[in-house]
Amino acid sequence: MSDSERSAILKKRTFVPAEYAGQAEARVEAERDNLESGKKKLVKEALRRAADEFGALGMMNNADMELDVIVSHGSINESGQKQNGHEAELMRLMPVLREAVKGAVGIEIHDNRYFADNQTVRFVNLPGGYTTGNSFIPVRFGIKVQRNGRNTLYVMIAEDQIKKAEVVRTQVPKKSVYYAPRSAEINIAELAKKVKSASLLKYFPDGLLNQEQRIAKWKAVAETVAYTNSKNDERYKKYIKSGDKQNAGRMMQAAAEAAGYTIRAYHGTTNAEQYDCL
Repeated sequence: MSDSERSAILKKRTFVPAEYAGQAEARVEAERDNLESGKKKLVKEALRRAADEFGALGMMNNADMELDVIVSHGSINESGQKQNGHEAELMRLMPVLREAVKGAVGIEIHDNRYFADNQTVRFVNLPGGYTTGNSFIPVRFGIKVQRNGRNTLYVMIAEDQIKKAEVVRTQVPKKSVYYAPRSAEINIAELAKKVKSASLLKYFPDGLLNQEQRIAKWKAVAETVAYTNSKNDERYKKYIKSGDKQNAGRMMQAAAEAAGYTIRAYHGTTNAEQYDCL
C-alpha cells in the first residue's frame, strides 16, 4: 500500500480512548521515587507491581486488528526499558489498559526485521491512549504477531500529553430514545498534527505530517534501521564465533528473503577446467 493510499484511509479512521479516573494515583505517589530514579530496574519493578495490582496482565483483544494479544511481565519490562520521561503516565495506563488496547487503531505493519527471531512474523503498531482531566495521553502499542498464534503486546510507550480539546471530539447522538450517546473519539489525522515525538511520528504516513514532522520522522526511521542492522550483525557474529552454523545460516536466509531473494537456486559446472577469480 502506498503512502497516499494509507493516508487516505487513516484520515477517516477514529478510535475511542480509555478514560482514566485517578485509579492509580496512590500507586503513582508511592512509586514516584522509583519512577523518577532514572534506574530502569526500579522503573520496571514499579510498573510490574502496578500491573499486578490493577490486573493489567493476561489475554486482551484489539478490535481494530481483530487480534488477541498476551500482556505479560515481559511486556511490562520491555515497556519500562524503552520508556523515557513518561513513566508515571505509563503507570496510570495500567488500570485502563484493557480498554485502551481494545480501542487502539493499527496504522503501520512491517515484517520482522530481527533475523535471529524466527518466531515473530510481523510487527503491528497502534496509537491509542487515555484521557485524564483536560488531557489526552497518547500511547503507542506494539504487537508481535507470532507463528504459533500467541501474539504478544511487547511494548507500550506513553508520549507527550495533548490538550483534550485539540484532539477529542464528542459525537452528538440522534434525537431518539433508541440512540445512546457515543463516546468521545479521536481522529487519526487530527492526532498526527499534534504529535511531536519522533518515536511515534515514524509510524504515521507522510501524507498526515507537515514538513518539520517528516524530517523528524525520517531521522528516527534511519536511526531505527541502523540500530536493527547493528543488532543483526552482532547476533550473526556471535553465531559464527560460537560455531553455531544452523542459526547463522537461518539468519542469512532470513536476510536474503527480506532483501527479495526468495527463489532457491544452485549453480555449478561440469567443466573440469579451473579458473582463478579475482
